[in-house]
Amino acid sequence: MYHPIIVSAADSLNGNLLVPFYREFIDAHPDVLLELHTSMSPDINREVEERAADVGLTFSLEHYPTIAARELFRDRWVVLCRRDHPFVSSADPNDLAGEAEVLMRYPAEYQTWHRHYFARFAHPKIIVSNASQLGAFLDTPGSWCIAPQSVCRPLVEKGSDLVICHLAEEPPVRIARIIIHRHLLEEKRRLVELFERELRAYIERM
Repeated sequence: MYHPIIVSAADSLNGNLLVPFYREFIDAHPDVLLELHTSMSPDINREVEERAADVGLTFSLEHYPTIAARELFRDRWVVLCRRDHPFVSSADPNDLAGEAEVLMRYPAEYQTWHRHYFARFAHPKIIVSNASQLGAFLDTPGSWCIAPQSVCRPLVEKGSDLVICHLAEEPPVRIARIIIHRHLLEEKRRLVELFERELRAYIERM
Protein backbone atom coordinates (compact mmCIF):
# COMPACT_ATOMS: atom_id res chain seq x y z
CA MET A 1 0.00 0.00 0.00
CA TYR A 2 1.37 3.40 -1.01
CA HIS A 3 1.26 6.48 1.20
CA PRO A 4 0.99 9.57 -1.04
CA ILE A 5 2.59 12.91 -0.24
CA ILE A 6 2.18 15.91 -2.52
CA VAL A 7 4.92 18.56 -2.47
CA SER A 8 4.40 21.91 -4.16
CA ALA A 9 7.60 23.90 -4.58
CA ALA A 10 9.24 26.76 -6.46
CA ASP A 11 10.94 25.98 -9.78
CA SER A 12 14.36 26.81 -8.36
CA LEU A 13 13.89 24.05 -5.77
CA ASN A 14 12.08 21.39 -7.78
CA GLY A 15 14.12 21.92 -10.93
CA ASN A 16 17.57 22.10 -9.40
CA LEU A 17 18.45 22.03 -5.74
CA LEU A 18 16.22 19.28 -4.35
CA VAL A 19 16.31 16.69 -7.14
CA PRO A 20 19.04 14.63 -5.38
CA PHE A 21 17.02 14.75 -2.15
CA TYR A 22 13.87 13.55 -3.90
CA ARG A 23 15.84 10.62 -5.34
CA GLU A 24 17.18 9.73 -1.90
CA PHE A 25 13.73 9.98 -0.32
CA ILE A 26 11.92 7.70 -2.77
CA ASP A 27 14.78 5.16 -2.62
CA ALA A 28 14.64 5.12 1.19
CA HIS A 29 10.85 4.94 1.32
CA PRO A 30 9.48 2.74 -1.47
CA ASP A 31 6.09 2.71 0.27
CA VAL A 32 5.74 6.48 -0.19
CA LEU A 33 4.39 7.88 -3.46
CA LEU A 34 5.94 11.31 -3.94
CA GLU A 35 4.08 13.72 -6.24
CA LEU A 36 5.81 16.97 -7.19
CA HIS A 37 4.07 20.18 -8.22
CA THR A 38 6.10 23.15 -9.52
CA SER A 39 4.26 26.39 -8.84
CA MET A 40 4.65 30.09 -8.13
CA SER A 41 4.72 31.13 -4.48
CA PRO A 42 1.10 32.41 -4.28
CA ASP A 43 -0.10 29.14 -5.79
CA ILE A 44 2.03 27.08 -3.40
CA ASN A 45 0.45 28.82 -0.43
CA ARG A 46 -3.04 28.37 -1.88
CA GLU A 47 -2.49 24.67 -2.64
CA VAL A 48 -1.45 23.99 0.96
CA GLU A 49 -4.34 26.03 2.34
CA GLU A 50 -6.81 24.14 0.13
CA ARG A 51 -5.11 20.79 0.92
CA ALA A 52 -4.23 20.27 -2.73
CA ALA A 53 -0.64 19.85 -1.49
CA ASP A 54 0.59 18.34 1.77
CA VAL A 55 3.86 20.31 1.84
CA GLY A 56 4.81 23.65 0.34
CA LEU A 57 8.38 24.85 -0.19
CA THR A 58 8.35 28.56 -0.89
CA PHE A 59 10.23 31.84 -0.63
CA SER A 60 7.24 34.02 0.16
CA LEU A 61 4.21 33.72 2.42
CA GLU A 62 0.58 34.62 1.92
CA HIS A 63 -1.70 35.38 4.85
CA TYR A 64 -3.50 32.13 5.59
CA PRO A 65 -4.23 31.48 9.28
CA THR A 66 -4.44 27.74 8.61
CA ILE A 67 -0.83 27.55 7.37
CA ALA A 68 2.18 26.95 9.60
CA ALA A 69 5.56 28.10 8.22
CA ARG A 70 9.08 27.19 9.34
CA GLU A 71 12.40 28.41 7.99
CA LEU A 72 14.47 25.89 6.03
CA PHE A 73 17.50 27.88 4.89
CA ARG A 74 18.72 31.32 3.83
CA ASP A 75 19.73 31.78 0.23
CA ARG A 76 22.38 34.34 -0.78
CA TRP A 77 22.32 36.10 -4.14
CA VAL A 78 25.42 35.53 -6.28
CA VAL A 79 26.79 36.38 -9.70
CA LEU A 80 26.95 33.47 -12.16
CA CYS A 81 29.22 33.91 -15.18
CA ARG A 82 31.80 32.19 -17.34
CA ARG A 83 35.22 31.50 -15.90
CA ASP A 84 36.83 33.96 -18.32
CA HIS A 85 34.57 36.89 -17.36
CA PRO A 86 36.51 39.96 -16.12
CA PHE A 87 34.33 40.13 -13.00
CA VAL A 88 35.80 36.84 -11.74
CA SER A 89 39.15 38.49 -11.02
CA SER A 90 38.12 42.11 -10.55
CA ALA A 91 34.89 41.79 -8.47
CA ASP A 92 34.14 45.22 -9.93
CA PRO A 93 30.44 45.66 -10.78
CA ASN A 94 31.49 48.05 -13.57
CA ASP A 95 32.68 44.94 -15.43
CA LEU A 96 29.08 43.69 -15.56
CA ALA A 97 27.53 44.99 -18.76
CA GLY A 98 23.78 45.55 -18.69
CA GLU A 99 23.27 44.36 -22.25
CA ALA A 100 24.93 41.03 -21.34
CA GLU A 101 22.74 40.30 -18.30
CA VAL A 102 20.38 37.33 -18.27
CA LEU A 103 17.65 38.75 -16.08
CA MET A 104 14.97 36.90 -14.20
CA ARG A 105 12.03 38.63 -12.57
CA TYR A 106 12.36 38.19 -8.82
CA PRO A 107 10.32 39.66 -5.91
CA ALA A 108 9.80 43.40 -5.52
CA GLU A 109 12.57 43.91 -2.96
CA TYR A 110 15.10 42.42 -5.37
CA GLN A 111 13.83 44.57 -8.24
CA THR A 112 14.24 47.67 -6.05
CA TRP A 113 17.81 46.68 -5.19
CA HIS A 114 18.63 45.93 -8.84
CA ARG A 115 17.32 49.28 -10.10
CA HIS A 116 19.42 51.08 -7.47
CA TYR A 117 22.61 49.03 -7.80
CA PHE A 118 22.59 48.95 -11.62
CA ALA A 119 20.98 52.31 -12.31
CA ARG A 120 23.19 52.78 -15.39
CA PHE A 121 21.66 49.77 -17.19
CA ALA A 122 19.38 50.40 -20.18
CA HIS A 123 18.19 46.87 -20.88
CA PRO A 124 19.33 43.25 -20.32
CA LYS A 125 20.35 40.64 -22.88
CA ILE A 126 17.18 38.67 -22.21
CA ILE A 127 14.49 38.27 -19.55
CA VAL A 128 13.61 34.68 -18.59
CA SER A 129 10.62 33.42 -16.66
CA ASN A 130 12.10 30.60 -14.58
CA ALA A 131 15.36 29.48 -13.05
CA SER A 132 15.79 26.44 -15.30
CA GLN A 133 16.31 28.76 -18.31
CA LEU A 134 19.24 30.72 -16.90
CA GLY A 135 22.06 28.41 -17.93
CA ALA A 136 20.96 28.26 -21.56
CA PHE A 137 21.84 31.93 -22.12
CA LEU A 138 25.20 32.10 -20.32
CA ASP A 139 27.21 30.34 -23.02
CA THR A 140 28.57 33.46 -24.73
CA PRO A 141 31.51 35.57 -23.49
CA GLY A 142 30.49 38.40 -21.19
CA SER A 143 27.10 36.93 -20.29
CA TRP A 144 26.18 36.88 -16.61
CA CYS A 145 23.26 36.79 -14.21
CA ILE A 146 22.44 37.33 -10.57
CA ALA A 147 20.56 34.45 -9.03
CA PRO A 148 20.13 32.67 -5.70
CA GLN A 149 23.03 30.43 -4.74
CA SER A 150 20.66 27.45 -4.61
CA VAL A 151 19.93 27.98 -8.31
CA CYS A 152 23.54 28.54 -9.37
CA ARG A 153 25.20 25.69 -7.49
CA PRO A 154 23.66 22.84 -9.55
CA LEU A 155 24.58 24.63 -12.80
CA VAL A 156 28.21 24.88 -11.71
CA GLU A 157 28.27 21.28 -10.47
CA LYS A 158 27.21 20.01 -13.89
CA GLY A 159 30.79 20.58 -14.99
CA SER A 160 30.13 23.67 -17.05
CA ASP A 161 32.50 26.60 -17.49
CA LEU A 162 30.40 28.67 -15.07
CA VAL A 163 31.60 30.00 -11.72
CA ILE A 164 29.95 31.66 -8.75
CA CYS A 165 31.14 35.09 -7.59
CA HIS A 166 29.99 37.47 -4.89
CA LEU A 167 29.01 41.11 -4.91
CA ALA A 168 30.27 43.52 -2.28
CA GLU A 169 26.69 44.70 -1.78
CA GLU A 170 24.23 41.82 -2.00
CA PRO A 171 20.46 41.95 -2.48
CA PRO A 172 18.25 41.12 0.53
CA VAL A 173 18.63 37.45 1.41
CA ARG A 174 15.91 35.00 0.38
CA ILE A 175 14.40 32.74 3.04
CA ALA A 176 13.15 29.32 2.02
CA ARG A 177 10.33 27.99 4.19
CA ILE A 178 8.38 24.79 4.52
CA ILE A 179 4.65 25.34 4.92
CA ILE A 180 2.00 22.84 5.99
CA HIS A 181 -1.64 22.92 6.94
CA ARG A 182 -2.19 23.22 10.69
CA HIS A 183 -4.91 20.57 10.68
CA LEU A 184 -3.66 17.30 9.22
CA LEU A 185 -4.87 13.78 9.87
CA GLU A 186 -2.49 11.88 12.14
CA GLU A 187 -1.18 9.54 9.44
CA LYS A 188 -0.51 12.42 7.08
CA ARG A 189 1.13 14.44 9.84
CA ARG A 190 3.59 11.63 10.55
CA LEU A 191 4.45 11.39 6.85
CA VAL A 192 4.97 15.15 6.58
CA GLU A 193 7.17 15.13 9.68
CA LEU A 194 9.27 12.32 8.16
CA PHE A 195 9.66 14.31 4.94
CA GLU A 196 10.65 17.48 6.79
CA ARG A 197 13.12 15.68 9.05
CA GLU A 198 14.95 14.09 6.13
CA LEU A 199 14.81 17.30 4.08
CA ARG A 200 16.49 19.23 6.89
CA ALA A 201 19.17 16.55 7.18
CA TYR A 202 19.84 16.85 3.45
CA ILE A 203 20.09 20.65 3.62
CA GLU A 204 22.60 20.40 6.47
CA ARG A 205 24.81 18.24 4.22
CA MET A 206 24.76 20.67 1.29
